[in-house]
Amino acid sequence: MGSVGAGKAARLGLGGGLREMDAEDRWFADHSFDAVVVTLCLRTSPDREKAIREGIRVCRPGGRMVFLEHVRSNLAPVVALQWMLSLVTVPT
Repeated sequence: MGSVGAGKAARLGLGGGLREMDAEDRWFADHSFDAVVVTLCLRTSPDREKAIREGIRVCRPGGRMVFLEHVRSNLAPVVALQWMLSLVTVPT
């Protein structure tokens, strides 16, 4: 798929390249990253478990995995917070 956002990365002085690829099949060696960030993609991923396993594979031992998803929690306090946020953020 190739590089995406390279121009913006260069303008920001970022040395790393940006790549677009499937969450279930990353082209990086084991333990390549200090952190893996997964944002708003697991719901549409054909194989969520494989995508998470890939994140674990490319994250170094002791590294950080950060998730931002848009699914309903199964923890009651979080469900209540999600419900309250939807009242002010979702048009009716």
